[in-house]
Amino acid sequence: MDACAIDHVLLAMPPGGEERARAFYVGVLGMTEAPKPATLAANGGAWFRAGTAELHLGVERAFVPARKAHPALRIADLDGSTARCQAAGVAVEWDDRYPGVRRFYVHDPFGNRIELMEAGDAGAAGRHGSALAWPGSASDGTGDPGQGAGTKVDRAEAALLRHFLAAIAYRTQKALRGAPPGFGSFAAGNETRTPAWLVRHMASVMGYARTFFVGGRYVAEALPTLDDEVARLHANIAALAEEIARPQWPDGITPARLLQGPLSDAMTHAGQLAMLRRLAGSPVPPEDFVYADVSAERLGRDQPAPARPDAEWPEAPPGWEPPET
Repeated sequence: MDACAIDHVLLAMPPGGEERARAFYVGVLGMTEAPKPATLAANGGAWFRAGTAELHLGVERAFVPARKAHPALRIADLDGSTARCQAAGVAVEWDDRYPGVRRFYVHDPFGNRIELMEAGDAGAAGRHGSALAWPGSASDGTGDPGQGAGTKVDRAEAALLRHFLAAIAYRTQKALRGAPPGFGSFAAGNETRTPAWLVRHMASVMGYARTFFVGGRYVAEALPTLDDEVARLHANIAALAEEIARPQWPDGITPARLLQGPLSDAMTHAGQLAMLRRLAGSPVPPEDFVYADVSAERLGRDQPAPARPDAEWPEAPPGWEPPET
C-alpha cells in the first residue's frame, strides 16, 4: 500500500446539527461547504473544505464528542483567527507544550476538539498539511493568557480534586440513571431550571474552570437532547481533569479556589438533578456514598452500580424491592 496523503478527516455529530455545523465551520472557521454526493446526502451531515484540508461531519445517533483525537489546521493569521473566534463567542484554549509552534484549540458546537496552529513553521507544515487563511480577519495580538512559568501544585491536593471530579461524574449518573422519558425537559414549575439546562450549566462550569489553565472563555450552547448534554458534560469533566494533572498551574488559581468555586457549584447541581427526579415522580434510590466505587480514572458516563444501597427506603415508589445482601 502506497498511501500518499490524507484525503479527509471525519468527525461525528448528533442528528439535526447541520445548520450549527455550517455556522461554525463556515461562519467562524471560514471554510467552504463541499457538496456531498447524492448517495450520501440522505445520511445527513456536512462536508467542509479549505485549501487542501477537508473535514467531513457524519451523523452518529449515539454521539460522543471527540475530546482528545482531533484534526489540526494550519492558519495563516493565528492572531486574527483568535479575534474571530472570540468575537463569535468560541472559547480559545492556548497550548504552549509543542516546542516552536504557536497553537490553540477550539471546540465545535458539538464538543469536538479542533486544533488551529501557526502556518509559518516549516516542520509543522510538513506534518500537518496546508494553511487555512481567513479573509477579513484582524490581528489584535491577544496572546496566550494561560502561558507563563506558573506555580507548582501540591500533587495530593490535585489528586483530591480529580477524585472530586470523579464524584461529580458518579453523582450525576446516579441522578440520571433510570430517568423517565422526557426528563430532560421536565419543569417543576415557578420558572425552575430543567434537567437539560442544569447539565448544560454544569458543562459550562467545567469549561469555565478550564479557562484558568488554557485561557479564553467558554460558552456552552444548548444541544438537541439531554443525552447530548450529558456526553458534553463528561467530556468537559475529563478535559478539566487533564489540566488539573499538570505539574504546574498558572499563577492565581489554586486547588482551594477551584473547589470553593466551580467544583462545588457543579456538585450542587448534581444534587438538584436528584431533587428533580423526586419531583418528577421518579426518585433516586438511596445509598451510602462513603463506600461508592468512585475513581479518578473513570470520569465518563459509564459509572458502577451502588456498592452499598440502602436496605430501607421509606419513600420508595410502588414495586421497589430491597437490594439483596
